[in-house]
Amino acid sequence: MDERSLINNNSQGWRSIFARAEDRLFGYEWIWYLPYNTLFQPINPFTKLFTTNFLLKPSQQAIDNWNAQVQKNNFPYDARGPKFSYIMIGNEPQVAKYGYNPNTEKWFLYRAAALHLAFAEAANRDGHHAIANALVNQGIQPTLGNRITDEGSPYLFDARKSDNPQIAADWYLNNGLRGRANLYTVPITSDSTIAIENMIVNEAGLELAFEGRRWSDLLRIALRRNDPAFLADKIYEKLRKQNDPSAATVRAKLLNKENWYLPFKWQ
Repeated sequence: MDERSLINNNSQGWRSIFARAEDRLFGYEWIWYLPYNTLFQPINPFTKLFTTNFLLKPSQQAIDNWNAQVQKNNFPYDARGPKFSYIMIGNEPQVAKYGYNPNTEKWFLYRAAALHLAFAEAANRDGHHAIANALVNQGIQPTLGNRITDEGSPYLFDARKSDNPQIAADWYLNNGLRGRANLYTVPITSDSTIAIENMIVNEAGLELAFEGRRWSDLLRIALRRNDPAFLADKIYEKLRKQNDPSAATVRAKLLNKENWYLPFKWQ
């Protein structure tokens, strides 16, 4: 296969989530966003941050995480990264999500993928591991079968599809976050809450990059596990790969929970 055949335009495929006009399909994904227009003030602040002098750009850790994935056509990278979330300008990576439609820019705040990841995270901690795994990997029907999956409220998923009798239930088209991105399933070797949670938080980094969610995701997991190293190690690894001399100092500081928040004092 030829990777140049990958769908890469403003109206089809994964890229179109950030590029398409506010049509019916746009409404399927976006729950909350703030529109801008170049004819009016204020301008989109992310235009300058992401495209001027590379003030904000993909970390080497993020790039490595995308490159560690394998597509179902066996291309050795996750196209959500180097094809759609960022592009190369010379030797520098530049965030692309916010620049596909320069005349009608948007501040992306919350979308269906983030909701599915949050639901999967909660379901996993509530003991519904198979549902969590299905939502993140290949979807309800491909993973759990052409049936109604009823594990009590709110874990009722009707994924039936039949021509006789004619049934097209609400969840029959669900193909999971990784299925939508044409990626292989992340194997879960045991029915482990921690293993699935690690998979979910890693997938959130791949899917939601540059959408302002990463710090809160890492913070939430570290607090839940009472494990400061979960947060500190990920920040350390990011800085280390950037050859930042403060990497070890930052890690040591983040091992103290009191350093996770901006100071706030009542006057």
